[in-house]
Amino acid sequence: MKKIIKKPLFWVIIIAIIVIVVMGIVGFKITYNPNLDNNWNAISACATWVGVIFSGFAIYYAIKVPKTIAKSQNNIALFEKRYMLYKLIYSILDYGKELEELKIENMMEWGDAASARHYLSDYFYKVEFDLINELNLKLNFKIERDNNGKFMGYIVSSPTYNDFDLYNRNFYDHIYEQKKLIEQTSFLFSNDIELLLKKLAFTYSKFMCSVCEYSQLECNDIEKFYECIQFEKDFIATNRMEKNRQDFISVINEMLENKTLEKIENYFRVEEK
Repeated sequence: MKKIIKKPLFWVIIIAIIVIVVMGIVGFKITYNPNLDNNWNAISACATWVGVIFSGFAIYYAIKVPKTIAKSQNNIALFEKRYMLYKLIYSILDYGKELEELKIENMMEWGDAASARHYLSDYFYKVEFDLINELNLKLNFKIERDNNGKFMGYIVSSPTYNDFDLYNRNFYDHIYEQKKLIEQTSFLFSNDIELLLKKLAFTYSKFMCSVCEYSQLECNDIEKFYECIQFEKDFIATNRMEKNRQDFISVINEMLENKTLEKIENYFRVEEK
């Protein structure tokens, strides 16, 4: 019934019925009498009113059709922006859950560089895999072990970049582009979603930048990493990367508890009219 009421034709019929009823009440009648003379003044008046009514409908549709098209195009643009963000958030949440499941106790013995490279390796397969390949940012890591089979760390195998300083700059640019996308697109959602998205953008970018920094990609000497483990334990009281990791995971858990992803999905569902 609601769909019928919203149809313009429905209101045209209703108005026509009202006009006929009112005309009948004031004395207009449909008659057939060939002996009556035609009153051209009356016919002209009726024709003028009919013209005015149809002109009104023509103006209404002339305004409504472009407005409907513009609204449809705007909805498509909003959908594309929201869906682009949705794909990114989905992969970031997946990556965050992977980080939380890691056994940090074992990783503390690896040293910062090995841990950071482990985080980076997981990142390449979780967050926007196609885009990472497209931007040529993906790195392949190879596990290095000593003669006794003990894990020593990761080295970059077959690097796509000869200049890792350039790689770091490109990786930072990529992360900040993602941060900007999340912050700008967050305004397209309700206040509670917007707040969590901005928190995610901040903690995610901060963590990933520290991961890239701690990975020390410009140095591919695994023995140097291994020798630094005791130094890190003795002299580095707080690990900035791990603190950033905890802040990032905290926001991930908050988003999962608030079912933020499901709320974003609701923006894509077609409402019944």
